[in-house]
Amino acid sequence: RKGAVYTIGPDTQDERLISDELHAVWPTWNPDKTKIAFFSSIDTRVANYALFVMDADGSNLTQLSQEIGLEGWPRWSPDGSKIVFTSLTDFELGKQEGVASIHVVDIATKAETDYTSASYHFAVSPTWSPDGTRIAFITRKIYDRGAAVGRRVEGALHLLDLRTGAISDLAKHELPFAEYVTWSPTAELLLVYSSEVTSGWNESMITTLAMI
Repeated sequence: RKGAVYTIGPDTQDERLISDELHAVWPTWNPDKTKIAFFSSIDTRVANYALFVMDADGSNLTQLSQEIGLEGWPRWSPDGSKIVFTSLTDFELGKQEGVASIHVVDIATKAETDYTSASYHFAVSPTWSPDGTRIAFITRKIYDRGAAVGRRVEGALHLLDLRTGAISDLAKHELPFAEYVTWSPTAELLLVYSSEVTSGWNESMITTLAMI
């Protein structure tokens, strides 16, 4: 429907239009269900999505950021004051060149902070701790091994402490193909999805889940 945002009841009988056609994707509620965040394509470039927030009734539409990669849903902080996302500023999608980094934007001030571009080339899948003081995320390295072999994507799991800005490794060398991570909403547990593409004429995908 050209990216309009709707709400609907679980019985599918209470559909309600919230926004106009905004080319919106991946809408998500804030913790108290008073606001909705979503990404929207704002020009013809493949990677240029912007982050918007609006009230649950569609009012007070506000753009918070742009140059965003569709690597995961907008992730609200537990107190609803911030959103974390993967930024593709200065990243060229086709060549896999540049930097994809973890950014946090403050809803009230629109102030945006880049936490990872100085340390990592490609950081994705940020997820908040239940108390909002830390963010777990995945970094990836992409190796082009030629047409006969294909690409190899390696992943690693990291923990960012927002109080200090320090980043530490988690489960080092144990999850070499980590792709997505999500934090338990109530406990010190991370669920990590990994995927590995095997090489050879019978190339297949091997996927695993790990609890850290």
